[in-house]
Amino acid sequence: MQTRESIHNALSHCNEARTDVLLSMAYQLGVEGVAQFKNMLSAIAKENFDEAANAMLSSLWARQTPGRARRHAEVMRRGTYDVYRGCYEMAHFFSRCPAGNHHFAAFAAIHHAAVCFTCATVI
Repeated sequence: MQTRESIHNALSHCNEARTDVLLSMAYQLGVEGVAQFKNMLSAIAKENFDEAANAMLSSLWARQTPGRARRHAEVMRRGTYDVYRGCYEMAHFFSRCPAGNHHFAAFAAIHHAAVCFTCATVI
């Protein structure tokens, strides 16, 4: 639970675009995978988004998926979707997790799936 608390804490400092980056990362890496980005989550909690973006780019994830990591880091740095202009829609919606009374977010145009940060259910 401690690792998820760090995600919740970081999310409380994110605007919509930055939240979407963390949700996309959770879909790709799992909630526990995102929890391993301790330096990124700590920087987000301090609202140091440049440091958070740099932490994202200095990871194995960034070496494995460099294009996505570069775009996501830019969204984290700027807090806007500008880097995605012309790529695809970042449509998302919020609803309730069927596994419990939790909120989840889904990326309709990107992943066609959702991740609940409370119970880690992939929907």
